Amino acid sequence: MMNQNSKIAYCIPTYNRPAVVQDILEKTLDIYQKYQIDVYIYDSSEGDDIKDIVTSLNYSGYSNLYYIRLASSICVDDKLLLIFSGYGQKKQYDYIWPAKDRAYFLEETVRAVVQTSQNGYDAIFLATGIYPWEMKTPVTQDKVYDNPALFFDDWAWLATSLETTLFRVDTLLQAVDIKQFKEQYFINGRNDFDHLMILFIGLAKLVTPLVMVLNGTHSQVQASMMARSTWFKEALRIWAWHWPAAIKALPDCYNRYKSKVIKQATMVPWLLGSHSNLIQLKRMGAFTWETFEPYQSVWNEVSDITVEDVRLILEERYQEL
Repeated sequence: MMNQNSKIAYCIPTYNRPAVVQDILEKTLDIYQKYQIDVYIYDSSEGDDIKDIVTSLNYSGYSNLYYIRLASSICVDDKLLLIFSGYGQKKQYDYIWPAKDRAYFLEETVRAVVQTSQNGYDAIFLATGIYPWEMKTPVTQDKVYDNPALFFDDWAWLATSLETTLFRVDTLLQAVDIKQFKEQYFINGRNDFDHLMILFIGLAKLVTPLVMVLNGTHSQVQASMMARSTWFKEALRIWAWHWPAAIKALPDCYNRYKSKVIKQATMVPWLLGSHSNLIQLKRMGAFTWETFEPYQSVWNEVSDITVEDVRLILEERYQEL
C-alpha cells in the first residue's frame, strides 16, 4: 500500500512553452496527485499563458500544483539553483526531483520512485533512456551504490539528463553551499551541468552515501510530442567546453574515471559520436568552421571522429566519409 507521505517536489523549469507545459500536466497531474507528489512550475516566460494554465488547473481541483514566477532574463542554471535551494516551495520535502518541461513519467515509474523514497537514500537515480553501445542489454536489476566513484563511472554519462535524479534535501543538498557553488563553477554566467555537479560534489562530501539506481524496466522517461530539444544550437559550447570543464572540476575521488566519462557522454550517436549527427548539426547551421575552430585542439577529448572526417563534413564532402 502506498505510503501517504512521499514528500517529493517535482520541479519543472520552463520558458515560453505553454503548449508543452499543458501537455505534460494533462498527462501526469492525476498520477502525481494520487501519489502525493507536489509539482512546481518555475516559469520565466514573457507572458502569462503558463500561469493561466496552472490557475485553471488549480480551480479544477489540483491542489498539488504550484506556480513560481521568475524574471524572463533568468537562465535555466539559475532556475535550478533556486529549485535546489527551496525557493518558493510551500513545504519541507525529503526529495527534490527536477525535470525538463518536456519530460514525464508513467505511473509505474512514479510508484517505484515513491516506494523507494521511503528508504532514505541520498539520491534516487532512474536508469532511463537508450544505452550506449557498450551496454549490450538494458539494466534490469536495481542496484545500491555506496561508492560515489563507482556510481560516477557507471552513470555520470546519463546523469546529464535533468530528470534522472532525485536529490535528498537534508543530506545531499545540505552538503553543497549553493552560493559558493555558483561563484566557483559558473563560466560566464552559465554552467549547463549544475545538477550533475551538485550530485557528485554532494555525494563526495557525505560520509556514508547511498544511491539507489532504479532499473530501466520501471524507470523510463517519456517526452511530449509538443516539444523539441534546443541544445543543438549550442552543441559545441555545451559538449566540447562546459561538459569537460564540469567533469574536470569535480572532486579528486573521481579522477580515475573522468576522461572516460567525458567521452562516454559525448560519444553517444545523438551527440558527437556519429557522422550522421554531425551532418545534421551542419545542416542546422550549428556545426561550422567558425563554431568548430575554438574546440579543434580539444576535439579528441570528446569525440573519436577524426578531425579529417570533421573537415569532410564541414566541406559537405559526405561521399568521402
